[in-house]
Amino acid sequence: MFAGRPAQSFNRCPALGLPLMPEKEKKERTMRKCCLVLAIGLVALIAISSPRVAAAQGTSGKDCRMEQQCHWKDFKKICVWVKVCR
Repeated sequence: MFAGRPAQSFNRCPALGLPLMPEKEKKERTMRKCCLVLAIGLVALIAISSPRVAAAQGTSGKDCRMEQQCHWKDFKKICVWVKVCR
């Protein structure tokens, strides 16, 4: 702003009455943010790729579902749920 003086950005810490953050803490904070961004990206990639794996398993030629199979025994209808794959 003034000649001979470097421009400084507004720091909220003194305005709030908080002490200035040391340089070491700034670096640690930046590293935490980078690690957080990388972790979120990794989780997103895993979430995107997992439906492809599930879809690939279904294309193996088998179609499985639960069916109710009933039969009569002593004049009573007895039904059982069975997993059928074709």
